[in-house]
Amino acid sequence: MLKRTVARRIDLIAATLLILLITLSFSISTVADELAVPSHISPPVGTHEGVNVEQPIEFPHNKHVVENKINCMYCRV
Repeated sequence: MLKRTVARRIDLIAATLLILLITLSFSISTVADELAVPSHISPPVGTHEGVNVEQPIEFPHNKHVVENKINCMYCRV
């Protein structure tokens, strides 16, 4: 009787964890889709040869690009 009760609890915990995992993976994929650059947006026309362009506002490039994953095209248009 005790083994059966323990087995039921383990099954319940496993089912709960599975539901939680599925929900979490769906949430992560939804957030990733929202953060993705839409396909109809393209970078501005130019050579894109790494030439320094004067920026109207100073900002830390690495913070935006590396840490925040912001595409350069949003600042350089």
